[in-house]
Amino acid sequence: MTNTIQRLQAWFSQNCDGDWEHTLGVSIQSCDNPGWWVKIDVRGTALEHKPYDDVQFEHFPTKSNHSAEAD
Repeated sequence: MTNTIQRLQAWFSQNCDGDWEHTLGVSIQSCDNPGWWVKIDVRGTALEHKPYDDVQFEHFPTKSNHSAEAD
């Protein structure tokens, strides 16, 4: 997981332009099922027009569903 966080941090830094990181950017929140909501707003980045699929995965043994979406 550390590698994933480092990649996200590097991508975030590459996209900081004085405005993007204050109005769009990345949001990570805990939710009550347990799990995390991760929202990455790619507007204004090189990924803006790249197609993507929503991601859902499960972590065992709790079998909680988690999803990630990009706007």
